[in-house]
Amino acid sequence: MPTLFLVRDVLSDPVQIISDVEKRLGPIDILVNNAGISRLGPLYLEKNIDIWWHVQEVNVKAPMALIHACLPSMMKRGSGKIITLGSAAADNSFPFGSAYGASKAALQKAHQCLDIEMRGKGIAFYCIHPGETSTTTMGQGDGVNMEATALPEVQRVVMNFAKTALTDTLALAADSIVFLAADERMEVFSGRYLDYCQDMEELLQNKDKILSEQLNMLSIKRL
Repeated sequence: MPTLFLVRDVLSDPVQIISDVEKRLGPIDILVNNAGISRLGPLYLEKNIDIWWHVQEVNVKAPMALIHACLPSMMKRGSGKIITLGSAAADNSFPFGSAYGASKAALQKAHQCLDIEMRGKGIAFYCIHPGETSTTTMGQGDGVNMEATALPEVQRVVMNFAKTALTDTLALAADSIVFLAADERMEVFSGRYLDYCQDMEELLQNKDKILSEQLNMLSIKRL
């Protein structure tokens, strides 16, 4: 199978990127949106709101732009799978993570809406939490506001995250994507939040409960 490596700015011309790939390799059956960045720190310490907004551009606009570019061809063929790496941050709130949490929640909600509007067209939409590895940029480099690291409360969040959350392997993420791409049984969960730290066979065994009780969905619980 031919391999093609393209290094492009996704936001510059996503339609052209998809077109170039399809010209060389043929139609795209599976799109995996993998790139993302994080940002940790109090909003009031950001010297420029564009830093906060850049997280939304990379984590939300870029994958949605590629999805938008892939959909016409997938719709024409009546088949396709969209796999986007989301995060448990879409559902779990933590201090100093407004940029990252907002971006992952937006991705999850977008996939839920896309599943509804595209239902019956043969396209599955997955936004998954692939686990947490020590390779994440959360709390590292540009992923943290360096001025904020002087604050004890921020230091506690970074240390706690490093000690308790970064325990998964890269193999879990890789194997999760392959399983999702290959196993058609998972299409019943299109549009739903999938946490690959859970056992997927157990989820499949409980699919009726998940569907009937609207589980694994981003929603606001109201009185």
